[in-house]
Amino acid sequence: RDYRRRHRSLERDVNYVIGVDPKPMVGIVGLLVHQGRIIGTPDVVQCSENAVLSVIGALHGRAVAHGARRAYMSMGLMVVGRVRIRGLSAPMAGVHTRMMLTLLKEWSATRAVVVEHRSIEVEAWSTDARLDSMGLLEATKFMLRARTAARHALYCAVKDAGVPDPFRRRAGVA
Repeated sequence: RDYRRRHRSLERDVNYVIGVDPKPMVGIVGLLVHQGRIIGTPDVVQCSENAVLSVIGALHGRAVAHGARRAYMSMGLMVVGRVRIRGLSAPMAGVHTRMMLTLLKEWSATRAVVVEHRSIEVEAWSTDARLDSMGLLEATKFMLRARTAARHALYCAVKDAGVPDPFRRRAGVA
């Protein structure tokens, strides 16, 4: 009886945050959030755009298996302009990124809350020190796209899923 009560409270308090960096090489990081704390080992994947839906589906299945009441999918807002397009490494990278964003939004329409944040805000806030304090820096070692996805996941976890800022108490940074 006590187990059932604890199990039910666990189900109500679990969220799953998926951060995505939707470039042609896609970075994906999943965080399980329970009562405002990131628990377990983060799911870290870097894959080609062909495997994205399979990976996202598997991560969403993991969230459901853990009783997550809500899943968040966090990705950068795509701002199209001359500077942004010029900064991309391949001429078609911007087109692929927009297609990937559309595909992910369509997939998550009934499965997750899509949260878009400006990438410049996410990257300024999600410093390497913040990632390191949550164990995400080591988990994304040598995976540039996954590290960017971890920045989005951590930002979403703090701003949208109720995880306290890891630096709030220590340095007063918000």
